[in-house]
Amino acid sequence: MTSDSATPRDVVRAAGEWAGEHLRDAGFEWLPRQLTLRRSVGTLRQEIILEPSSRNRSGGPIRVLTTLALSDPALRRWRRANPDRVTRDDDHICGHYLGYACGDNHARGELDLRSPSARPGQLTAWLALIRQYALPWFEEATDPDRVTGSRAADWTASPAAIVEWLASVGRTDLVPGFVARYVHRHRGWKGGVRRGAALAVEGGRPGPVADWPLELGWVAARVGADDLPPGR
Repeated sequence: MTSDSATPRDVVRAAGEWAGEHLRDAGFEWLPRQLTLRRSVGTLRQEIILEPSSRNRSGGPIRVLTTLALSDPALRRWRRANPDRVTRDDDHICGHYLGYACGDNHARGELDLRSPSARPGQLTAWLALIRQYALPWFEEATDPDRVTGSRAADWTASPAAIVEWLASVGRTDLVPGFVARYVHRHRGWKGGVRRGAALAVEGGRPGPVADWPLELGWVAARVGADDLPPGR
């Protein structure tokens, strides 16, 4: 890997290069500038993002968390063509820390790369988590029929983004069940979702400050409107 004198950034890049070599068989490519492993499935982008701690120091700790993310450039175009039905104009669908995909807390799968001698073991254990949990996570998240009941959907902070993606691929039929399931699993969201739906009926829209429950109710109501254009 790298020596004791390597900077934290160099250590993380070397770890990413190692991961890229070991995940090439799964179709991932290492992008060193973005500290990201990426593969494409149709128009979808599946990303494993390495996030170094801001507290990393040469000669000190070198800790790295991992985020899983799913995006679709075609979704960005759909959002921009339907601004009255969406809350964002980027390509994001869903994402969260690897630890949540493992069914644990966000720190599960955190890399500690301080010691050169310990790095191979750390990376080997991390790679096992990626294969056991992250790859199935991507398989579920990229399938409209499976994402609504997936861990990816359960743990995302912004489920409205998934609703927008479902609408963009012509699967608004899945939206009511997804919203009902999400609210059942996140009981504190019920009132906000109802307010969002009412806001949509009144012709309003969410404000600039993020209110995820309200946005979920609003988007679900808007994409279900009768005059919604056909999915792309």
